Amino acid sequence: MHILIFEPHRGCKKVLLKKETPKINLGKTVRDGYEHIQLNSDFLPDYVGIIIYHEGKFYFRNYGKINIFVDNKRLEDSSIAIRLVHGSMIKIQYSENKNIYIGCIEGELDNKWKVFKPETNEVLDIQKDKKGYVIRNANDIIFHGKKINAKYFLPKDGDIFMHDNRIFYSMKNNLFFDVLKNTNLQQKQIVINKQKQYQPQHPQPINKRRPAISMEHVTRYDKKKKWYRLKDVNLTINSGRLVAIMGVSGAGKSTLFDAILKRLKLDEGTIKIDGDELGHVPQFSVLRKGNTVQETMEFYASKKLKKYNKEERMQKIDDLLDKLNLSLFKQSLVGRLSGGQSRRLDIAVQLLNEPRVILMDEPDSGLDIKSCRELYEILARLVADKNSTILVITHNTHMACKYPYIDDLLFMASQGRICFYGQKEDALNYFNINDLDDIYNAVENNQDYFVEKYNNLVNRRV
Repeated sequence: MHILIFEPHRGCKKVLLKKETPKINLGKTVRDGYEHIQLNSDFLPDYVGIIIYHEGKFYFRNYGKINIFVDNKRLEDSSIAIRLVHGSMIKIQYSENKNIYIGCIEGELDNKWKVFKPETNEVLDIQKDKKGYVIRNANDIIFHGKKINAKYFLPKDGDIFMHDNRIFYSMKNNLFFDVLKNTNLQQKQIVINKQKQYQPQHPQPINKRRPAISMEHVTRYDKKKKWYRLKDVNLTINSGRLVAIMGVSGAGKSTLFDAILKRLKLDEGTIKIDGDELGHVPQFSVLRKGNTVQETMEFYASKKLKKYNKEERMQKIDDLLDKLNLSLFKQSLVGRLSGGQSRRLDIAVQLLNEPRVILMDEPDSGLDIKSCRELYEILARLVADKNSTILVITHNTHMACKYPYIDDLLFMASQGRICFYGQKEDALNYFNINDLDDIYNAVENNQDYFVEKYNNLVNRRV
């Protein structure tokens, strides 16, 4: 096995781990009686960790002097050794800009890294925006020592992953790669006419998925204000979709949520929801600010997971906090969390009982660009992993339209009417615009036209 060490401003150092060497020390200072791998960053302690070879396997153990993660799991106990496998990743964390990343590979490479160019790639469906790379339909990627198949894969700074015969390293909005040799990592292939060809795996077509929300002729009229809160809403949203709900002021976006949550008495129409549980993240958090993150999760777990024993509830909590990047904040007070962390905690509480449909009212309100992007990245992964359906009310046109996380747009006109629902790529032609940022301008003076256009399309489908 080789390890690839990426230190800040020092490139990549390749080191062969030899089976005849039972213990290898990592750090700035040589330790007597051990083989040594020199790490040169000033922020490191003298001794960082140790690689152990035992019964044909390599393991890593932390000395406990600095934060270390192996395959995204924090090593809190220095007595525990974690096995290293092909694709494992070690992160030595000091601060946001001072981290060391170590990748593990079974194989060989020349250590001649090149910048990856998406336009020359023929296998991965990969795109680049101002914030980084997005890999769609990420099949057979090895990351954190496991093969993943996901709708989206969004590599962050320091991430090391593999696909086919290539290893990739993401850093500072660039993706670097090298070619692996003598490895068993192979792309799934089939034989057709005695020739090997790559067999792509496509996500399940939208129209093949079960409906998550079905609404027929949903109407509510406010007699006092002489105004429709919802008017003849006909809508079917399939499972496995992240939907942004947008619209003009007073369009009835929150009223639509009230109807789905059965908080609004309808004058006519029916609403069908997939599953018995609905998750709802309100616009303003209702969590007690004086409790810690762990106490908050345990309180809601006791309410939502009554059939679970204590050990099962604690495991569920740990898994969710890890998935939502909150593991390091278990003992932090809710009131001292950042805006992005607070919203992720709200989401974690709602995910305890695994609802198939989750409604979120402006979860990105007040978040900076970085926190907002991280939030939507997590939501996209939740949809891909669980085939759940998430509806998000948002005024953040740029995030909803420019970034790849959102699958569908639902745009509402005044008096609770729908003027568009579909994949956001189709919205350009529908509204006859060149940029999705122009949707509001297109709809503002033509609301009745687009509402009629949508209703005609729905009637044709029926």
